[in-house]
Amino acid sequence: QKLSCYLIKEDRFREYPVQPVSAFPELSPGKLLLTTSRGLLLLDKNQGTVETLVEGSLTQDVVVTGYTIWVATCRDGLIRYDYDKQLTERFTTESGLPS
Repeated sequence: QKLSCYLIKEDRFREYPVQPVSAFPELSPGKLLLTTSRGLLLLDKNQGTVETLVEGSLTQDVVVTGYTIWVATCRDGLIRYDYDKQLTERFTTESGLPS
């Protein structure tokens, strides 16, 4: 299955892979963050591309502060992703995060 978006100016459809999305805040004009069952994705609406930023975690919600993206996961703790440097840091109960 695919999700389709009709591009009026181009008179064509653009297709995206289908997967459950729990949140989709705007990172910047034309770019959406998608929290999914497979990780955190970045959708570029203008280019029609989907990039994986954080892979392998069931992501539930996201908060953006500057270049820092905080990702709440199910069972994998809290993830801090630095969008500018493309660095990931995980906080779990083993590192002191309350359960």
